[in-house]
Amino acid sequence: TSVDPVKLILRTTGLAVTAPPEDGRATEAAREALAGALRVAKTRLTLVRGVKSRDKLFQLDGPGAFSSR
Repeated sequence: TSVDPVKLILRTTGLAVTAPPEDGRATEAAREALAGALRVAKTRLTLVRGVKSRDKLFQLDGPGAFSSR
C-alpha cells in the first residue's frame, strides 16, 4: 500500500530579515532563518511561491519532517 505524504503548514508572522530585497538576498536570508528554526538543512527548503513578494511559501523536501540535531 502507498502512504500519502503528510503536509505541515507552518504560518509565521514574525520572521524578518535585514538582507536587501535585491538579487534574491532577502529570500535566501529567509530560507536560512527558517531552516535554522526548523533545524533542517536550508537545501531542504524549496521556495514554492513569493519570489517577488514579502510573503513566501517554502516546501520542506526530503524524508521525515525534522532532523534530530
